[in-house]
Amino acid sequence: MAADSSVPNYWTIFKPWILTSVTLWLLTVITLLFVCSLFLLAEFHLGVRWVDVGVDMVLVLILVIVIIVAVYDSRCNT
Repeated sequence: MAADSSVPNYWTIFKPWILTSVTLWLLTVITLLFVCSLFLLAEFHLGVRWVDVGVDMVLVLILVIVIIVAVYDSRCNT
């Protein structure tokens, strides 16, 4: 399917400042720290024990998303 040249490609417009490598990894670190702090707060102060499973699931999900975005970004740059 050919792209219509009259419709702007928003991915190419927003990509340079959204998915630079520095921004991507900085957002990843901030997100991981925020999620970990929330789960640790819930575990230590509220005594919730199912949080251990939740932390693992969230961290794996974030890691998978970051890997997919990084691979897609590197393929678009080549």
